[in-house]
Amino acid sequence: MCADLTRVIEAGDIQAASIYAAALAHQQGGLKIQPSERSYADTEVSLAVVVEDSSSSCCVTVKVLPHTTIAILKQQIFLEYGFHPRVQRWVIGHCLCAEQRSLASYGVRRDGDTAFLYLLSARLTWQLLQQDQESTLLTRAPPPHMAAAPAGPGEYPPHPRSPTSRAPQQLPHIPGLEGLQHPATQTEPQQQG
Repeated sequence: MCADLTRVIEAGDIQAASIYAAALAHQQGGLKIQPSERSYADTEVSLAVVVEDSSSSCCVTVKVLPHTTIAILKQQIFLEYGFHPRVQRWVIGHCLCAEQRSLASYGVRRDGDTAFLYLLSARLTWQLLQQDQESTLLTRAPPPHMAAAPAGPGEYPPHPRSPTSRAPQQLPHIPGLEGLQHPATQTEPQQQG
C-alpha cells in the first residue's frame, strides 16, 4: 500500500493519494516520508544564514542545493569561511539539524529561506585540525589556485583564502582556536636537572 501511495503522489493524483493515506492512517501503520533528490531541481538557492557566536552576530548568504546534507553544508562553510565543522550547530525551522538530513527535509527550497548557524568555542589540537583539513581537501576537488601548487613534505595545504602555501606560524582566526601554535614552533618545557 505504501508503494501505491508513493506512485500516486509521484503521478500528482491528489484524490487517489488521499484515499491511500486515509487507508494507511486507518491501519495505524508507521510511515516515513523522505523526499528523494529527484524531487528537487538542481538549481542553487540563496540561503540566508544568521551566524552567531557568544559575542556577535551577522548575516551571510550561501548558495546551496536543496538536497545538500547538513554534513556537506558544514564542510562548505569550513572551506568558504574557515569555521570548523565541529564548532557549527545549525538550526532550521526551530529544529537542531542532524548531519545526515538534507536542507530540503528542513524546508529549504527557495531563495531567501533562513537558517541559523551557532558557533561554539572549541579546543582542538593542531593535529586534529590538520587531519580534518586534509580529509576535507581530499574529498573535494581543489580550487584552481590550489591545484597548481601542491604542498611538499612538512608543508600543510593552505586554506582556500590563504595567500601563502606555507604553514602559518599561528593559525588564522577560528573561534576557539586563538593562540594555538603550529607544532614546529612550540618549544618543549625545559627539565630542571
